[in-house]
Amino acid sequence: MNRTLVMIIGMIAAFAQQGYTQNASSLGANSTATIVSAIKIEVLPGDNSDLKFGTIIAHTTQNGTVTVSPAGQRTISTGYLTAIGSTHASAQFKVTGQPNVSISVMLPSNPVTITSAGGQTMTVDEFSADAGAGVALNDSGSKTVNVGGKLHVGAGQASANYTGTFSVTFSY
Repeated sequence: MNRTLVMIIGMIAAFAQQGYTQNASSLGANSTATIVSAIKIEVLPGDNSDLKFGTIIAHTTQNGTVTVSPAGQRTISTGYLTAIGSTHASAQFKVTGQPNVSISVMLPSNPVTITSAGGQTMTVDEFSADAGAGVALNDSGSKTVNVGGKLHVGAGQASANYTGTFSVTFSY
């Protein structure tokens, strides 16, 4: 009897397993991903990567501003400043990445201070890019982006060379 009971239980277990297996099904699914080239920013040959306002004569009692457009054109806001020579230029950034993909351009939102060796300061703000807030990389995955800004010159601003740094961020 024990032997018969063991056989019956074994048969029930086998049928139950077989029934469970017959009710199972599976389906495959694809997984996908797209990898794009990392954005790289290059400094152009020579001194083309700097935003240059050029040589300016400050007025003794009046403030003024000097704007360099992304196209490299310099404008004096008032008759109180005098620009000398043509050493002004917009900053240039060569951006490379995934061909034919749009990227965002983020410019400084706060004024940037430029300082002389003697500690005198001026501010630069109102940064603008010829690409606006975004640009599409070309078929080879590159684009040169030009950036301009506005320099605030104080009355009686000390004669000196002023330097400072600003950041431009490019992202997909």
